[in-house]
Amino acid sequence: MIPETEFLEQFYDRQEVAALEELRPILAREKDRKKRNTMGRAALRRMWPDERTYIERTHFIKTKQPGVIAQLRFNYVQQRFYDHVIVKARNENLPIRALLLKARQMGVSTMLQSWHYEQCDREPNRQALTISYDQDSSTELFMKGDFLHRNMWFAQETVRNSDQTLELKNGSLSTVRTAGNLSAGRGDTYHHFHASEVPMWADASETLNSALQAIPERAGTSVVMESTAKGAVGEFYDAWRKAEAGGSYYVPFFAPWFWDPEYTTPFASPDHENAFGRTLDLTERRLLETHGLAIEQLHWRRRTIAGKCQGSEAKFRQEYPSTAKEAFLTTGSPVFSAEAIARLEENCTRPLWVGNIHLEIVEK
Repeated sequence: MIPETEFLEQFYDRQEVAALEELRPILAREKDRKKRNTMGRAALRRMWPDERTYIERTHFIKTKQPGVIAQLRFNYVQQRFYDHVIVKARNENLPIRALLLKARQMGVSTMLQSWHYEQCDREPNRQALTISYDQDSSTELFMKGDFLHRNMWFAQETVRNSDQTLELKNGSLSTVRTAGNLSAGRGDTYHHFHASEVPMWADASETLNSALQAIPERAGTSVVMESTAKGAVGEFYDAWRKAEAGGSYYVPFFAPWFWDPEYTTPFASPDHENAFGRTLDLTERRLLETHGLAIEQLHWRRRTIAGKCQGSEAKFRQEYPSTAKEAFLTTGSPVFSAEAIARLEENCTRPLWVGNIHLEIVEK
């Protein structure tokens, strides 16, 4: 049922609260729980017909604060991916095919599991598959969708909720598997596929080949391969290079660390801010100018390098890259120092002349 007013006022505006309050007694008169849930879902979809708005108003997630839940209100990264990849492909009547390269902890997996759940809840006989790199990560991803379902006000009846598979009464199901199962997806047909942290898969080539054959190549389907970079090698890197060069149907989408609104640290006072500004090094000034960052973001960056990356800028770039190129060059085990390469690139100048030199021998 719809929660009490005190709860609603935490998450909804005055007009939404009034509409929900008006709906509560209407639904309460229906004693049959299944019919009441069907009526409730239909009413909420009429109230919020836009898919993204419906997700943001009805999907509740765990926050980073223990015991606290909140609505899944799209952050900047989630919003850009939804608009520039999902909505764009739909508007062009194309299948959704994307490679998502990102910094850490940007909420992408949560958003994709929520979106998978919405596809299964909204449409009958939909099948969504997620593959992650090990059992722990697979369990964590499945629990995201399971938490959404258990906290829906008018959730559909489930046929099965076991073995990391959530099957709804409408015939749709969402399942999570590990990459260790090389036949994951084989023999089935899936409409939506989320490949999580592909570079960490034990046999990415074989597992991807198995899973991708199960996805029809038509509008209304989706494949999203998502990961932080793990070096300039492997299936994800090869797919990214091909997509960047325009050699595939996949859209390359990169989310740098500074797109996350939480990656900022305010100063205690204007004096502290001014003192910090006087200590900016060449790399920090380049980031400030190139990407138009706020000085509070650089403050967060410096504190994160010191507190979480053992003082290493290379480790920071590995976990929180600013560009796709940086993400791939600073991960893995490069032969040459990534920091030294970055310094050389900063001081490079354009060549005076580019061309071919031909040596012509003339016999006398």
